[in-house]
Amino acid sequence: MKIALINENSQAAKNEMICDNLKKVVEPMGHTVYNYGMYTAEDETQLT
Repeated sequence: MKIALINENSQAAKNEMICDNLKKVVEPMGHTVYNYGMYTAEDETQLT
């Protein structure tokens, strides 16, 4: 299964931690995680 992680700017600071933990849980099951969220609060393109 393909799983997309999409975080809004309010969660940008936590994006890396969320992505790492999500991958840790689902990749052993054969799933793939794609990170489309905000990487930092200073990203130029904001989702909200």
